[in-house]
Amino acid sequence: MDTVAVAVSADDPITRDGVVARLADFPQLRVVGPGERAQVILVIAGEVTAAVLDRIRRCVPETAGGREPGLVLVANAIGREQLLAAVRLGLVGLLPRRSVGFERLVATLEAAASGGARLPDGAQRCLLDQLRGAQRSMGVTGQEPADPLSTREIRVLRLLADGVDTVGVAAQLNYSERTVKNIIHGVVTRQRLRNRTHAVAYAMRVGAF
Repeated sequence: MDTVAVAVSADDPITRDGVVARLADFPQLRVVGPGERAQVILVIAGEVTAAVLDRIRRCVPETAGGREPGLVLVANAIGREQLLAAVRLGLVGLLPRRSVGFERLVATLEAAASGGARLPDGAQRCLLDQLRGAQRSMGVTGQEPADPLSTREIRVLRLLADGVDTVGVAAQLNYSERTVKNIIHGVVTRQRLRNRTHAVAYAMRVGAF
């Protein structure tokens, strides 16, 4: 069975060591050390501050190609600007530190590794409002970009924007999950984006939907 490689960062070593020890109980996960390639970066914080965002930036590798790791953030509080900054850094999962259990955390890590995103409804609304506001302020009226998105790409990205994961997108469009992932990867690579969340934001910014 393939395991998901997870890098763990926390506010303090005691928290990190405790989380690492608990994740060892889940055979589908493998915690990696500094310098090792991770599929998912797990960051645990109290309030998401500028210092936490700086720590995330140090965790996220600069890659010229290939798929970048998904970012899962477990935190007590996050502001609007910090949320938007985290999305730019690859955020695909956001969980409440005070109440999340390890079963839910592991499910989110697995979803992130497979290209899924799990954000609370409030966070999704915040992002959509921000994107729509950016469209209005930029005067976007549905014009196509220089390298336009295909109809198939737009269908996939629209479902992702609605919170559907890759399995659900495949079922609704009668594609294989591999095809859906290849479509997302094609958009990310061609438009030089960071991840699927950035791809959805890009599609909305150019007025694709």
